[in-house]
This record gives sequence, C-alpha cells and structure tokens, in this order.
Amino acid sequence: MVLGFGYYCKIAILNIWNGRRNAIIYVVGVTIAIASITSVNMWATASESFVVHEFIEELDYELKVRAFDTEKLSLVQNWLNNESLISATDKLYYNLAFFNAEDKNPLYNFFPFTNQEDMKDRVSMSSLLLFPKNSISRIANQFTIKGEFALEVNEVLISEHHANILEIVYGQPIYPGMTLNLSVCRQSTWGGIYLYQYSPRHFYNITIKGIYKIKPTTSMLQKSFSMNFLKDSIIFLKENLIQADIELMEDNGLIPFVVAKINSDFLMDDGVDEIIPKLDNIQSRLVTSFTNIFPTILEVPFNSLSQEYARSKMVFVIMLPVIVLGLMQAALTSTKVLERRKKQISIFIVRGGQKRQIFTFFMLEFIILTIIAIAFSIMCSYLLAPIFPSFTQSSFSSSKYLFYLTRLQIPIIPLILSSVAIIALSSIFILNNVNRLYSENKLSEGSIEYRKKFEKNVPLILLGIIAVAVITILIVLIIPFKQEISDIYYFSIQQTKVAAFILALLLTLQMIIIILASVSSFKILGLLSKLYARIFKRNSFFLTHNFRRTKHKSNALFFIIIMLSSSTFFSIIILTTLQNNEKASDFYNNGSDIRVETIKTSADFNENITNIDGVEETIPIYQITGQYGYDYLTIYGINPEKYSRIGRWDESSFRNDLAPIGKSNYTVTQWLLELENQKYGVFISDGLAKKYGLSIGEIINIYQIRTETSIGDDTFIILGIIHSAPGLGLASGKNIVMSQLSEEYIIISDWKMQQDYEVTTVRLFFAKTMGNCSLNQIEEEIALLDPVVEINHPSSEVAVTEFINKFIPKLSFFILAQLTFLCILGTLTIITNTNFILYQRKQNFVIMLTLGKTFGSLIKLIILELVILIICGLIIGLLIGLPFAYLTILLAQPFLANYIIIPFKMAFNPLWMTISTIIIIGVVLVSTIPFLSRFRKQKLVEFNMSNQ
Repeated sequence: MVLGFGYYCKIAILNIWNGRRNAIIYVVGVTIAIASITSVNMWATASESFVVHEFIEELDYELKVRAFDTEKLSLVQNWLNNESLISATDKLYYNLAFFNAEDKNPLYNFFPFTNQEDMKDRVSMSSLLLFPKNSISRIANQFTIKGEFALEVNEVLISEHHANILEIVYGQPIYPGMTLNLSVCRQSTWGGIYLYQYSPRHFYNITIKGIYKIKPTTSMLQKSFSMNFLKDSIIFLKENLIQADIELMEDNGLIPFVVAKINSDFLMDDGVDEIIPKLDNIQSRLVTSFTNIFPTILEVPFNSLSQEYARSKMVFVIMLPVIVLGLMQAALTSTKVLERRKKQISIFIVRGGQKRQIFTFFMLEFIILTIIAIAFSIMCSYLLAPIFPSFTQSSFSSSKYLFYLTRLQIPIIPLILSSVAIIALSSIFILNNVNRLYSENKLSEGSIEYRKKFEKNVPLILLGIIAVAVITILIVLIIPFKQEISDIYYFSIQQTKVAAFILALLLTLQMIIIILASVSSFKILGLLSKLYARIFKRNSFFLTHNFRRTKHKSNALFFIIIMLSSSTFFSIIILTTLQNNEKASDFYNNGSDIRVETIKTSADFNENITNIDGVEETIPIYQITGQYGYDYLTIYGINPEKYSRIGRWDESSFRNDLAPIGKSNYTVTQWLLELENQKYGVFISDGLAKKYGLSIGEIINIYQIRTETSIGDDTFIILGIIHSAPGLGLASGKNIVMSQLSEEYIIISDWKMQQDYEVTTVRLFFAKTMGNCSLNQIEEEIALLDPVVEINHPSSEVAVTEFINKFIPKLSFFILAQLTFLCILGTLTIITNTNFILYQRKQNFVIMLTLGKTFGSLIKLIILELVILIICGLIIGLLIGLPFAYLTILLAQPFLANYIIIPFKMAFNPLWMTISTIIIIGVVLVSTIPFLSRFRKQKLVEFNMSNQ
C-alpha cells in the first residue's frame, strides 16, 4: 500500500498532538541544547564584528612614524594619505611652554621653580602638545575635562596639575574662561635655564577652554609620551603658529612625528586575529618604501582583545555537558514514545505495514518537532545572546542588552550542524527501536534475547574504542603541551586554542566514563541482594528484582543522576577555583593595603602618605631600565625589610624549586633578608634564569642601565629567582594588567638605587594601614595630594582592560550559564524518566497491592530505590567530576586565564555543592508525586483494564 506524503504529515501531526506532553519535553530539551551553542556563537560573532569595531574607533591612532629628516616625514604622510586603508593622518609636534614670561628679560633664570630670580612674579614651564585642530577630537576620550575639550585658535587646554602651579604663579584660582598670556618655545634646549635659550614666541589673551586630567589608557598618545610629560602639560593648536615658527622648530631639532588612523572596516574584515598582521604589513611596506624611518604600531590592545575573543569563540566547549544532556533528552524521549506506542506498531505490522513506513511515520514526527525546536532555539538565542555582555559588570544593563539585540545575526553553520546532529541522533534511535520492535514480531524468543545482548554490547564496545582513542590523543597532545607551558605564565592565542581542545577531549572522556560507570555500577547494584537482605529485609527482594529486571529498569535515571551530579560538581569546582584565584590575584596585584601611583615625584613623598592618619608605613618603588643579553629589563629597587612587611607575598613568589638545597625551604622573609644583607645582590625572573641557564650564586652583568643621570653597566650576584612580586605582577612575560610591557624584570635594593645610581624619583608607592581604620577615608585623603594619579588601581592600561570587562563576560559567567542550563534540563529529564519508569511498572504495582502490600509501603519501596540510586549516583558523580576538574585545572590553564600570577589551587564550595545535592535529591523525589497522586486516585480495576 502506497501512502502519500500528506497522509504521513497528517498522522505525524495527530500523534504529536496526542502525545503533546512528550512533544513539549522533546522540544524544550532540543531547544536548550541548540540555544546553548548558537547564543554563545551569536554573541561572540556580534562582539567581534561591531564591538571591536567600536573599540578601534575609540582609539586615537594605530600607527606612528618618526624620522630625523622632517622632509621625509612629509613624504611618509603623503604616502599614507594615498593609501585607501588610511582614514586620516596628522603631524604632531611637542615642546615646552611658559606662562608669565612675556615681559621677562631674555636672561631671566626660571629654574628651579622654587628658587627663581623673582619669587613674587615667577615663570612656570610646562610640556606643550602642539596638535592640529582635527586631531583634538581623536584624543578627547583620554581626558576628563572641567570646561570644554573642543579647541579653537587663541584657546588653550591646561592640565589640572599645571593649573595648580599657575594658581601659585598668579595668586588666584585658575578656571575655564579666564585669559592668560602664553609663550611657546621654538627651540629644543631641554636643559636650558634662561628664557632666551628657548626662543619663545608670546601669545596674548589666550582663553583657557578647559582644565583636564589624563586618564591612563592604551593609546598612541600615551605610548608616545610619558605620564610625567602629560601630567604637567598644555594643549595648543598648531594653527596658532605661522609657518616660520614651525620651520624654526624643525631647524632647531624639534622633530615631529606622523600618526595614522587606519580604516576600522579594513582592520576588522578578517576578524580580530588578523589586525596585528595587517598593521605589521603596513609597517613593513613603510620600511621598504622609506629608509631611516621608525614606524611603530599600537599592538598591546589588539593582542589582549585577540586573546579574550579566542577564548570567547571556544567557550561553547563549557556547554558540552548541556549539549549531551539535551541530546540524551531527545533520544530518551524518542525511545519512550516508541515504547508507549508499541501496540500501535504491532497492529500496523500485523496489518501488513512495512518497516520503512513505520520509520517514516516516527521520523517525520520528530523532524517536525526538531524544526519547531530550531525555531524556538533561534528565538531563545536572540534573547539569550545579549545577556552575556549585559552582565559583564556584575549588574544588568538594559541599554547594552537592546544594543546587542538589534545587531545579532543567526549563526548558520553552528545551527545547521547542531540540527543535523540532533536529527541524526533521533534517526538512529528511532531506526534502532523500530527495527527492534519490528523484529520482535518476526523472531523467536531466543533470537530476540541474542539481539538484545548484541545491541547492548555494541554501543559499549564502541564507547570503549572511542575512550581509548581520546586517551591516546590526550597523551600525545598533553606531553609536549605541558612542557611548553611549564615555565610560561602569559599564554599565547595558540596555547589558548590548544587548551580549549584539551578541555573538549577531557569533557568527552568524562561523558564516556559516566556512561560506562553507570552501566557497570548499575549491574553491581543488582548483585547486592545479600546486603539488601541485611539492611532492608522485607524490601530486599523487590529492590534486587528492580535492579535486575530486564524491562522497566531505572538505569537511564541512574545515568542521568551520575551525569548531572558529575557535571555539576565539576563546574562548581572550576568556578570556585577561578573565583578564588581571581580574588587572590587582585589582592596580590594591589601590592599592599593601598597602592598609590603618581607622576614622577621625589621618593620622600612616601612621608606625606605615612603622615596620614591610619597609615602605618609606606615604601617607594624605584624603577629604571636595563638589558641582559637580548632582553630589555625593568629594574625595580625596593627596601627588602619594609617590602617583606608591607607586600602581600605568596608562597609561590620565589622559585624554591630552582634554589640550592640549603635554600629550598626559604620563606619570603628569608629571601628578602638575603637582599637586605647583600647590597649588590639581585633577584632575577625565572624566565631569565631559564633562558640563559642562570642559577643562584652566579655573577651577572646588566648592560645599558638607564638612570636619571647616566647610562652604564653593573655587576650583580644572583640571590634568588622570582616568579612574581606583590604589586609588580609576573616577573616573566608581558602583563598588560600590571603595565609590565617588558618581557622580564629584576629586583635590587633601594640602597643601590640611591647610592650608586642616584635615583631619587619614583612613581609607585605601597602603604600599609593600621588595624582599625577606614580605608576609604585614607584613600580620599591620599587622592587630595597633588602628584597622585591613581589609588588602588593596578593597571595603567585601563582602556583595553575596561573595554574587555565592559563587553566580554568572564569565564565564570559562562560556567554559571552552563549550571543554569544543566539545572533546567536535568530537572526535565529526571521528571520525565522517573515518571516513565513508574508508568511502565504500574501493572506490577497493582499486583503488589492486590497481594496485600499497602500504598504507604509501596511509596516507601519507590523512595528507597530512588534514594539508593541518588546516593550511589552522587558518590560516583563526585568521584568522576573531581579528577576531571583537577585535570582541567592542571592541563587547560591557558583556557582558564590569560596569565597566571598566583598558581591555580583547586577549591571547593561546600555550600554550592550541598545545594546542588539537595536540588538533585529534591527533583528526583518530587518527580514521583504526579504518578503517585494519579495512581492513588484511580481504581485498581481501571488500571487492570488499561493494561488489557
């Protein structure tokens, strides 16, 4: 008999409606499985396409070119202007400027400010940023302004620091709108002390348009000029000067530089990972086209963004348990539907129905449900995807949610792949079950039993083969990878991708072990008849029978409990570990109770901080640069004794494993005492030690030591090898959070800094507070001190870090999302499976009641069986989840964090683990209520009739 497609569709829709409860459960499970993939992909794609585009637009420039020949700079600018990928170029000048110098004698000695010729009518000198008008808007977002930042001819912007100096000069408050006389220097005599040496040109009645304060950020402006230069500066338009002034500046050695703004569409065409290669390409072409030029690209923010988005694109790996549970829900639902309609299939077979027709009936039914689920998953993804960035700052932002909602696109490929996977899985289960049910009507009992054993063993054998393959791949991959990252604490994008793949393999192996463990342990439960007889006595027979029975077993429920508990415990451990490590790293990075960043100021400023009520002691951190081999070094000078008391040290700060036997058990205090006693000692980074084969006790020469007064070389004895230091971050590898942009740093004593190098100024102070004091009040008082830039802010690269925090959720957020999805899917799956098992056993329950068993004792038996399954499932789940969490923390660190300052320590959250356990127990037990309630209300006769 040939049936038309319309007939198949009609029957399928009718069956869906009649079994709408199972249909809804199937749709919900598949929807969550698909939405967990597509929502993350939609967010990551949208963020990379328009959020990074927005970040590029916020940057001032991406390229800078210097040259000693100003004529060549003009050629470079013309070359750049002719490039279609360059949206704008500017030539920027910088110099010095004076206030109150217009009526002074050219031989007036203005230096130092505190001891001038005429202390009642002093001259002040500031840094000068001489920019064209069209460049002002590009740098505006790097400043907070009192007044207006827009600048016209005969107007000036003044830094807050220099405004305070001018108040001393003029003896009155400085405010936007007032007029002053300004003198612009046209020579580059940076060490001159007389006015004539700077050939100033005077401008009269210049209006102060605004008073600004610099916001430390990642920009070409702040990469080009020191914070000291920008802190005490003014901004004046180049259009105020005539061409003769510019030419005089260039003749006197004031070399400008050309900056370029790259077209953001061009940079983002091939994704964020290709931004740096494109900038490198432009830089290489410039070097090829012009000799003796020095191009520089702004790479730090793009490297950080690439690292974060590399993780974001692969964060769907975390959702693997959700996907598996969703697929299992779909598979189990299809199996239940076929089991419940077994009689319908038997009648169809008796009346001459063919196997392909039966398969088509059911397959079409589930394809329709899958299409509905896909439609729902797309809608859910649209609603879910904007949530990720909306919670990036610990609170929900409705404006950000709407911003994303209008810019999302459907991820076609992930949607197709996940849909095909679900349809394929449903097809396999349906074909297998239809084939089994069809065969039961054709084969003998012996053949059926053989077939059942074969069908059980084949999947287990396949899973075993897959497990061996996964383990083999992991071993082959992990051995070289672990060696690669063993002494690296700042990870590359490629290492992040490899770590994500390792995590995917670990989760896959975890799922396989869960399946194998559930099958083997459930068999063991059926063999414990003697144990049940001793503990449960009367109910032991029924427990043994339920665990051993071939039909209506609760093994599927047991598997779900193990999987849900294992995945939940795994995620809670990873989440707790991440949160604890983040808190420990932030605590460590702050350096001390209070971290104070200033412009370059006298080291004696620490006394001003110490004099504030509540501050116990303060330590200045000296900083110069040097070189060892091919590595440029940051050299920090500290007071070892004070640093040991003030610094928030960790046991991992020093590499005791690289120390000789006599020092392998040294504490932090003992290491710092070594430096206190040996004034010519040095702590080197573990990266430097590994790279050059250095060890404790060796003598090393540091070259090109640049101090405030000289450049030279010096000899040191290695006293210790450090991994990191409080407030300074990692000793090896660039660290954007700590503004550590050189590959390595070393630590020497402040005594050597002061005595041998005559370094007297610093930009960083650590302070220790007294016990019962208000940190907020102390911070407010410190903020009022003039040279202070930031308090308790461990990063001067706030633009990129704040941008990342603003738009890219932390990994912990995705783990929370995964736990939420697991909770929803797990609840649905447990309820449907528990109800299905009890429904299949109802005839047995009726028989037990007719033989004298009470309804109360029947409930006790059901609860007892479920409690055994829950307890065993939770224990097995913990035993599986715990080692896999440990392996993830050990092997997939580049996926968990960009860099590791404080080594990961596996942590537990007993409260959350207890809550999750209670939820699982509660859901399993509560899921029996609907069936028991319906069972109690119905008459025994009705049950008997329904099974005839």
